[in-house]
Amino acid sequence: MILYISTSKRTSKKKIVAKLLKKNVYSQIYKNASSFINDVEDGYKIVILNVSATEFKRKVWRVLQPYLHLTCAFVKDKNYRGCVLNWPGIFRKSACPSEKNN
Repeated sequence: MILYISTSKRTSKKKIVAKLLKKNVYSQIYKNASSFINDVEDGYKIVILNVSATEFKRKVWRVLQPYLHLTCAFVKDKNYRGCVLNWPGIFRKSACPSEKNN
């Protein structure tokens, strides 16, 4: 899974990796710049190597969100791609009709 984040927090890739490693999350982190609505943002591309989608919120988001002052992020997983806070089954209930009765 890949997480793309923008943050104004001054930190290093090594510090982010160390925070995740405390939760036994293995990752690769790359500094990047992204364009978004006529703006350019500094941020990171974080490749999560050993966390399932169901573990993501607890092991990754709850660590990075307060540390990096994140309000949102873009996630790419095998079953979902988009705003992390809209991730069905992880951050909100599924909109799938077959899962509404569960």
